[in-house]
Amino acid sequence: MTTGTGALGLNLPSVNRVFIVEPQWNPSVEDQAISRAIRLGQEQQVVVIRYCVKNSIEEDMCTQQTHKLKISKMDFRMELISVPQQSSGNGA
Repeated sequence: MTTGTGALGLNLPSVNRVFIVEPQWNPSVEDQAISRAIRLGQEQQVVVIRYCVKNSIEEDMCTQQTHKLKISKMDFRMELISVPQQSSGNGA
């Protein structure tokens, strides 16, 4: 199933492995899909495996997801905020 269909309206408490093979620009879409396996009644540890093809647009998407997650966890109550620098990945 895709993250689009798996992100909404499903409870999968018998699932203990989640494979992400198509990264999403919005990391919360993946989080929603993963959350379908981590539900009340889940008795096993859920393992999430993300596939990311090196030197591809997917690798860039994964990097941008990480950057977005860092920003989303920042404390915006501070007067001065430093946004984590994102490396270009091309050695520049």
